[in-house]
Amino acid sequence: MTLDQIEWYLKELNTTHSSRLSVTSIGKSIEGRDIWLVHIRPRRCSVGGAVWIEAGIHAREWISPAVVLQMIPLFLEDCSRLETLDIFIVPMANPDGYLYSWTSNRLWRKNRRINSGGCDGVDLNRNWDFKFGLFSSDNPCSEDYRGSAGFSEPETQALKDAMLAVAGTSNLLMVIAFHSYGQYILYPWGWTTEEAPDTQKMIGRGELWATAAKKRYGTVYQVINAGGGLYLASGTTDDWAKGVLQVNYSYTVELRDEGAQGFVLSPDQIKPCSEEVWDGMKILLRAVGPGEHIFL
Repeated sequence: MTLDQIEWYLKELNTTHSSRLSVTSIGKSIEGRDIWLVHIRPRRCSVGGAVWIEAGIHAREWISPAVVLQMIPLFLEDCSRLETLDIFIVPMANPDGYLYSWTSNRLWRKNRRINSGGCDGVDLNRNWDFKFGLFSSDNPCSEDYRGSAGFSEPETQALKDAMLAVAGTSNLLMVIAFHSYGQYILYPWGWTTEEAPDTQKMIGRGELWATAAKKRYGTVYQVINAGGGLYLASGTTDDWAKGVLQVNYSYTVELRDEGAQGFVLSPDQIKPCSEEVWDGMKILLRAVGPGEHIFL
């Protein structure tokens, strides 16, 4: 979808499913566009906790918001333990960059911060202030330019404030940031190869996700440590969620594919990718939270 289509769709959902779903702006991007938060309220009286889902923080990773948008009606329709969860979804964390990737540069990654020296943009997934600056660039021309300081960008400020508000009022069980590509389920830490709290639990639940996601199309997702298994990076959403919010489960999911199409994934991949991700999500969400029940 274009950015306009995404916003239209979210507003339509807000109208047609107002009994359980609300769409609100949590802040503005650097160019003044809204950053929308979808809240799907639990159907049942007993609330089993909250889950935060982020997508679209890197502009060129179009499959990320596409898959998350596909999940919203599935959350509404599901008749299972998922009905006891508060689901918070930001389907487009970087609206300016996404629009720019449509109009000017398909492979644009960052936001649209105007920097001195002619190289624009900040990598919003290096701009969180947990271990800020350790493994990211201070060069504005770099793809992983971290910005002038942690939370220097209005987009990450808005995300942080909203996540803190959710964590302050709900039992925030899990944070998942959807990216592409590579077919990985990454768990913290990204800033070091040392083991994070709850590592074995994160691996175990990640393996459940990967097993369920493989069944439909045979797609393989590897469950690996972000820093030790992929590369060191700091100032990321998942590390901040684990280090500051201290959620039990924090992941970055790198969606299809393994590199044949990469960031320019063809539209015919949206539906199968969304279906396998939903298969994994259902199992994962049943395996976390109070009691951590697993229904296979």
